[in-house]
Amino acid sequence: MRSATLRLLTVLLAMVLLAGLAGCGKKTRPVPPDTVLPAPITDLNYHLDEKGVALSWSYPRHTVQGDRLPYRIEKFELLRAVIPVKDYCPDCPIPFGPPIEITAQSSDKGRVTYQETLLRPKHRYVYQVRSKAGWFVSSDDSNTVSV
Repeated sequence: MRSATLRLLTVLLAMVLLAGLAGCGKKTRPVPPDTVLPAPITDLNYHLDEKGVALSWSYPRHTVQGDRLPYRIEKFELLRAVIPVKDYCPDCPIPFGPPIEITAQSSDKGRVTYQETLLRPKHRYVYQVRSKAGWFVSSDDSNTVSV
């Protein structure tokens, strides 16, 4: 009985050690966050026409430190707040809704555009955008645009 228990414990210990050695992911040296974070977008702007509002911004090319991005941007998160004009307060925190995900296309060489056509009258729209290259690789918020 004691021999069977010892054998079972040995097998369990070997399995735990093997699982710990296997791990997952590519093992590399740690990287400081500033060397991989995309620089925030600073040129978010808009154009109003009869169709609605068209937002545009430059495709990020550099990290926060000014180095070339070592990866491609996967998507953009557009933050949007819709506020009735009577409730708008320029000094109050902006009540952004859930982010709208925009997939980055390989053809997005220079500028990215987003068209919003369903605008409500007597409402103010406030936008910000940030770029993402993975789960934990996200830029800071861009400049704020109010329409």
